[in-house]
Amino acid sequence: MDSTRTIPKLFEDTVNKYHNKTALIFYDKEITYQELFALSSQFVLFLQARNIKPGDRVAFLLPNCPQLVIGYLGALRAGCVVVSLNPLATTGELTEMLNQAKPKLLVTLKDFHHHNAVLYHTRPYWTEMMVIGLDDYLPWYLKPLYRLKNLRNGLPGKTFKWRDIFKPRDWFAPVNVQPSDLAVLQFTGGTTGTSKAVMLTHSNLVNNTLQAMGSVGDAITPGSVLMGAIPFFHVYGLSVCMNIALAQGCLVVLTPRFNAKQVIRLILKHRVTIFPGIPRMFSVMLKEREFDKLKKSWLGLCFSGAGALDGEVKREFETRTRAIIVEGYGLSETSPIVSINPLFNGKSGSLGLPVAETKVKVVDGELLISGPQVMAGYWEKPQETAEVLSQDGWLATGDMARIDDDGFLWLTDRKKDLIKTRGENVYPSEIEKVLTQYSGIQEAAVVGVPDRDLGEKIVAFVTPIPMFRGRLKELNSQEIVKFCGKHLPAIKIPSCVIAVDELPKNLLGKVLKKELRKLFIQMTQNSP
Repeated sequence: MDSTRTIPKLFEDTVNKYHNKTALIFYDKEITYQELFALSSQFVLFLQARNIKPGDRVAFLLPNCPQLVIGYLGALRAGCVVVSLNPLATTGELTEMLNQAKPKLLVTLKDFHHHNAVLYHTRPYWTEMMVIGLDDYLPWYLKPLYRLKNLRNGLPGKTFKWRDIFKPRDWFAPVNVQPSDLAVLQFTGGTTGTSKAVMLTHSNLVNNTLQAMGSVGDAITPGSVLMGAIPFFHVYGLSVCMNIALAQGCLVVLTPRFNAKQVIRLILKHRVTIFPGIPRMFSVMLKEREFDKLKKSWLGLCFSGAGALDGEVKREFETRTRAIIVEGYGLSETSPIVSINPLFNGKSGSLGLPVAETKVKVVDGELLISGPQVMAGYWEKPQETAEVLSQDGWLATGDMARIDDDGFLWLTDRKKDLIKTRGENVYPSEIEKVLTQYSGIQEAAVVGVPDRDLGEKIVAFVTPIPMFRGRLKELNSQEIVKFCGKHLPAIKIPSCVIAVDELPKNLLGKVLKKELRKLFIQMTQNSP
């Protein structure tokens, strides 16, 4: 691995090799590596003019767009720490994140007018705001429509605009960024508890980028074209798409949000060769009428992460496109990649093999990780850090797993999802698997809720298959409980089954079980 380079150095090396090569395409707007370097330099100048210094935080509340890539590179070149914020978070959650990170600058999109109005008044008083629009890099024929849509999305008081980075200034003072310096604060923990900011260093990110590329060999080259549909505000998109592209000199086709039909058309139009995605993206794309056109596309390699990919979805996608889907596993705390399936002779459904210089072991059923990609800790949370990160560098993942004879990792459950009922441990995934075998159920999520007698009681939430949508009553909860009784021991049978139209999920498709617990409490409080 490389303990000498930083993200800015990685980027500068690529610019020197491929300065005239196109780095980004956004709605037909092309930006070369040399232009990307110049634009990020302008952002450095802006930060230094605002007296934003090395070590200060710069937060981004943006979808995938040129300003996010430019700002990310500029902030890191200025020695600052990038704070990645999820636009799908609530304003309360975002306010808490800003209070934790205390950024000197928040760059946000004018489309997020509700968030922006609240954050303008609740942000730390020293946090300045820059409100940008996608029209800065839209083609001329889309600018009027976008501006009309956002005509009233202004904010009271002073905020900066993107054009402010281009004001004439002296050349910036170069910053000596070290591999051990903090690069990114990545918030995590939102699916099960209070968000924490993972501290990722330049060394973490550079090494994980090299680990990912090493696992797929020559499958990623400077001639590769990556589909940038996975959000870059999540560390999966940041590392597996943006950082890999910046390291290799690849072209990234950006889209601000995932739309299956549009993504298919972009893959065809720009001859995309690599598509990092999540399971939901692959399954949704299969349903599009234009999907079979991908069989004649240049698409050859897909990455799937952030959850288990259904085996049938994988087989159908690969058959109909002739592309290979490589499944992997990672955490925000590991930059994120821990393991990747080999391009050939992998094991579908497994987490794959650990990437280079990564050690794994299972202790009391829990997977522990050690390697150069493991985080420095949680921002200003020493107790929470000590709970998961040992002094000798072993990270407790919170995932229950096993390692087979060939060294492949297999996920069995989430430790945090563990239900303690009647003094026994119950893993929700086992119950969820049985529930989805019941005719009429498409998805299931099982949670434990406090109970005076049992410790926790088991509550199942289920969604109907499409033909039952709007007819939730046809899912008879008592019949479902009886069905579980035929396939599970008594201690694992749900106390109740609740049918809902859909399960609350984050942008990466993970079920927000804390929201389900809140929903159950609300339902019981409102019941007569």
